[in-house]
Amino acid sequence: MYNVGMNTILSITDVRNDLPKLVDRVSKLTQTVLITVQGKVKAALISAEELENMQDTIDLLSDKKAMASIRQGIKDVQEGRTVPLDDVIKRLGM
Repeated sequence: MYNVGMNTILSITDVRNDLPKLVDRVSKLTQTVLITVQGKVKAALISAEELENMQDTIDLLSDKKAMASIRQGIKDVQEGRTVPLDDVIKRLGM
């Protein structure tokens, strides 16, 4: 077993022997287990939540309208076109 950052690298044999414990670990610690076969990383074990987050990110990055809006928002902030929070709260009647 090797630890590299938030990743643990294990052989497929070790994963097979400790799968229930590893599933528990990745689901609680948002840790990734990289699985090797004959010394080469071939697969990864991640939590269902992390997978869903990755899929949501991919969906967002694939949405041209959303990305254009995000880029415009970043440009607006960089160029000082912002509204103070107090003004937003007043406009919304909060």
